[in-house]
Amino acid sequence: MHYARWQRHGDTATTHRPRAEGSCSIEGCDNPQKARGWCDTHWKRWRKHGDPVLRTAARVVPAECSNDGCERVVKAAGLCGACYARRRRAANPAAPPQKRSCDICGTDMTNRRKDARLCSRECRNAARYRIEKPATRQCTVIEDGTRCPSPATHRLKTDAWCKKHHTRYERHGDPLAVLAEQRPNGEVQEHLHEAANARTDDCILLPGSASGRLSVTYQGKPMTAARAVWTIAHAAPGSRHVLHTCHRGDDGCINIRHLYLGDHERNMLDMVEAGRSARGENSARSVLTEANVREIRRRYRAGEATQQALSAEFGVHPSSISNVVTGRNWGWLGG
Repeated sequence: MHYARWQRHGDTATTHRPRAEGSCSIEGCDNPQKARGWCDTHWKRWRKHGDPVLRTAARVVPAECSNDGCERVVKAAGLCGACYARRRRAANPAAPPQKRSCDICGTDMTNRRKDARLCSRECRNAARYRIEKPATRQCTVIEDGTRCPSPATHRLKTDAWCKKHHTRYERHGDPLAVLAEQRPNGEVQEHLHEAANARTDDCILLPGSASGRLSVTYQGKPMTAARAVWTIAHAAPGSRHVLHTCHRGDDGCINIRHLYLGDHERNMLDMVEAGRSARGENSARSVLTEANVREIRRRYRAGEATQQALSAEFGVHPSSISNVVTGRNWGWLGG
């Protein structure tokens, strides 16, 4: 505290002095006073060098190197940097450099950096992009009595296939399969319009529908072929189902005379009538018939038999009897 007072005011007893007015007391300086009658610049010079007029302190010039004829500045042990390094090398002579050569072209690299392995940019690029490819194996597929000359890119156990034959295998299941014959443009649309204006009561099957219902694209939207025929003949069915009176929807029938609209419940009943659901009596997959369900519900609600007894009598799992009596299954039957 007292030292700061002395620095600020020149007296350790002075606690506060009104701000000095007037210019700096140094001759030729018109800056306002800050402390000790000096301006900010001269006061800082006094704090740094002990003299308000001194701009920089006297620089100490190091002595010259002690070696004869060397006028460099001393760095260590009375010697300049070069002379000091020379003396250290003389005291500890280094081992002779080991002979090295470039890894690519064999150029002498003895006088290069110790970690240098390549002599030029060309050799560095050659080392960077030099890739030793393993010996390629030929495709093992024999097509038309001739082995495929293309290099193998995919291996499956003992076989090695090129990209072409492997793509065929992934798409068709056979490396020798070729692209399937495509239909002419507009052929499907022509069949759909013919079915929408049919004059026969026989089922009309779309070519290639042996595997079941076909999906087509009509007006930019994917839909079943039967739904597309109904849209052509009438209008878009919206959320309603397009059903078949012939029950041959799974076979691909698209005759407009066999189509009608219905809801989801009507669709489920059609499945029962067609024998495609476990609800129907004629279904080969059915275990319980409609008569069995009515009998199970009547006897269970009358208390004549338990669920375990009914499952043993009708040859089904107890969970099936539980689903029947609670209405979880066969709920459409009611009762």
